[in-house]
Amino acid sequence: NGLSHGETNVPLERLVIERALSVNTAAAGGNASLMTIG
Repeated sequence: NGLSHGETNVPLERLVIERALSVNTAAAGGNASLMTIG
């Protein structure tokens, strides 16, 4: 995955953020304002 030693928390954090954003976007029905924030 191209992970360097000591950077393991970065992809994990991004994965959590992207999952949260996708869930929020789905819950908002694809709100345009939410998309611009993300």
